[in-house]
Amino acid sequence: MNPLHAVHRIPPQTKPCRSLSIEIRNNDSKLQFFDANGVLPRRHSRKSSHQDRITEINASFPYDVAFTEVRLSLDSRHIQFIGKPSTVLALRDSTLTPADVEIISYYERSRKRKILNAFYFANEDPPANIHWALSRYDHFYACDTNTWTFAGIGRVSATTILHGRFRPVTSDFSGGDYELAYVSVAENVVGNPELCALSHLVARVESELSKPLRKKIGIIVDTELGRIKHINVRRMPICGQDYLPAGYELVYASDASGTTEYFPNQMIRECDNNSTRVLGELQSERKLTRISN
Repeated sequence: MNPLHAVHRIPPQTKPCRSLSIEIRNNDSKLQFFDANGVLPRRHSRKSSHQDRITEINASFPYDVAFTEVRLSLDSRHIQFIGKPSTVLALRDSTLTPADVEIISYYERSRKRKILNAFYFANEDPPANIHWALSRYDHFYACDTNTWTFAGIGRVSATTILHGRFRPVTSDFSGGDYELAYVSVAENVVGNPELCALSHLVARVESELSKPLRKKIGIIVDTELGRIKHINVRRMPICGQDYLPAGYELVYASDASGTTEYFPNQMIRECDNNSTRVLGELQSERKLTRISN
């Protein structure tokens, strides 16, 4: 066993299961394991405050697994799952890679937890830290679309795209720099215009790439949280028949919270502010009357 890992042993009476959930509070190294059997927990009895930042790592496997231990690297860069498929065969323990990974940062509220950011990817060992999750990407784009309804025109949307890059990441810090990539305005929009804006952004980035990237491209959004995991693994299109190309992943970030702590949240907040500003300027310049949505 690598001495640079902290080992958390699974009780031998734990039944084989396909999903395992790990909870880390306030970046400490205490992990809780849940025999999920395909149903991941969403609320826990342990009390927490609005200030507590909780990271939940949900790992799913395509078969039942008899887990024996979980290894957490001391720098929180990755988690390894040790065990064997549940079978009548006498298999030896080995390192198992999850088929699906969710990394969710949130805090508790009285009725429903507030998700700050969420990462979804497949067939990789998960990091145990939001900052290392961000290190998976070469470039970031943040995309936010705001839509207002005006008398005589209908629904008008303004989309702001920021382009960012990270500074060096550590186990307790992630930050970076970003700049405005472009702004677009569309009239008479229907449905969720942000999905079409995402599809247009991906096509534009693909056309501008001059050489293959070492890592992935992350696209930060604050919409369609329930669809992101399916879009990332290409079970669902972004918009129409447009699927996410290989090497791209959507990352969820809230523009309402977490902006002082997390780089993606800062970027999506800036996108939201700029899109609102663009719509306000359009209303003023054209003397439009806004109708409540």
